Amino acid sequence: MQRAIICGLALALLSCAPPSQSGSQGTPSPYVQVQKAGEHTATLTIAPYPPALMEEVPLILTVQDAQGRPVLGATVQLDLTMPGMEMPPNHPEAVEEGNGRYRAPAVFTMAGAWQVRAEVIGQDGKQEFIFHLRTR
Repeated sequence: MQRAIICGLALALLSCAPPSQSGSQGTPSPYVQVQKAGEHTATLTIAPYPPALMEEVPLILTVQDAQGRPVLGATVQLDLTMPGMEMPPNHPEAVEEGNGRYRAPAVFTMAGAWQVRAEVIGQDGKQEFIFHLRTR
C-alpha cells in the first residue's frame, strides 16, 4: 500500500515537472521568440538553449517588414543585460547574413534572467525589440 502511494506521488510530481529543454533526440531545443515593434517583426533564435555560461553562442535575429519581406541592409545593435544586476557592457556585433538575418556571437557570463535589446536601424527608421531569456 505504501509503495503504491509513493509511486503515485512520484508520478504526480513527474507530470508536474517543467518541460524539458531537449528535443526528441536528447539535443537542446532552440530558443525562439517573436516580437513586434511598429510595422516590423523580429524573431530571435538561440541554439543551443539554454546557452552554456562563458561559451560563445550565436544569436540570430530575423527582421521582416509589415508585408513579411526581409529587412535588408539594416544596422543591428544588440545590448545584453541582466535586469536585476549591474553588468559591464555586453554589445555583440551583428553581421548581416542575407534574407533579413543578422548573426551575433554572444557570451552569457552569469546564470539568471537576461534581456536582449535589439535596435534595428533601416530605411524605415529605428525599431527596438526586447527579448527575455534565462541561463543556467
